[in-house]
Amino acid sequence: MNLKERERNLRRRYGITPSGVQFFNIMQGGKCGLCSKLPTSTDKLVIDHDHITGRVRGLLHVSCNSKLAWYEHNKERINKWVMK
Repeated sequence: MNLKERERNLRRRYGITPSGVQFFNIMQGGKCGLCSKLPTSTDKLVIDHDHITGRVRGLLHVSCNSKLAWYEHNKERINKWVMK
């Protein structure tokens, strides 16, 4: 994907520019917004967003983003279990 396509994709999917992604990266110190660890060659940072509002929340490892998405889709079940 070339730079123009990436920029269009970021705007279309997340309403953010490449400089917006850089802003999150700087604000998070280059680390994952969830676990606060640096990215690795096998676990890069990706854009995390709220699936209901579409609002970008920050950058997360692919693995952290997957865990967060799983939790969000199952939090009602989890809360029922925790509240017992």
